[in-house]
Amino acid sequence: MALTAQLYIHQRLALLEGRLNALRPHIARAHRTLELMRSSEDANERLRSAQVAAARAMADSLEAHERKLLTARRALSAELSDEI
Repeated sequence: MALTAQLYIHQRLALLEGRLNALRPHIARAHRTLELMRSSEDANERLRSAQVAAARAMADSLEAHERKLLTARRALSAELSDEI
C-alpha cells in the first residue's frame, strides 16, 4: 500500500476515534437521563413515559451512530492490516 494511502487510512482512523470519543459522553448522559426519568416519583406518569421514550430513542440513535463509526473503524483497520 502506498504511503499516502496508509496516511489517509491513519487519518481516517484518528478522525473516527475522535468522533467515537466525542459521542460516548452523550450516550452516557442519555442513559443517565433515562435512569433519572425512570426513578423520578414526582413526574406525571404520562409525561414521564413520553420523556423516557424520547430519551430511549436518543440513546438508541446515538448507539446506532456509534456502531456505524465502529464498523467504519474496523473496516479501515482491516484494510490497513491487509496491506501491511
